Amino acid sequence: MKHLVLHSLIWILWLYTPKGGEALGTYNTLEECRNAKAYDPSGLIHWKTVCRENK
Repeated sequence: MKHLVLHSLIWILWLYTPKGGEALGTYNTLEECRNAKAYDPSGLIHWKTVCRENK
C-alpha cells in the first residue's frame, strides 16, 4: 500500500513539472549561445538550453 501511494505521488508531481523548450537566457547569436554552454561550470545551461537560430 505504501508503494502505491508513493508511486502515485511521484506520478502526480511528474505531471506538474514543466517540460519542453525551456531556455535559461537570451543570446544574440548562435555562437554566443554555444560559448555560454561551453563555459558553464554548473552544467545547468547545458542541460536546459538548446541553441538554435531564430528565423
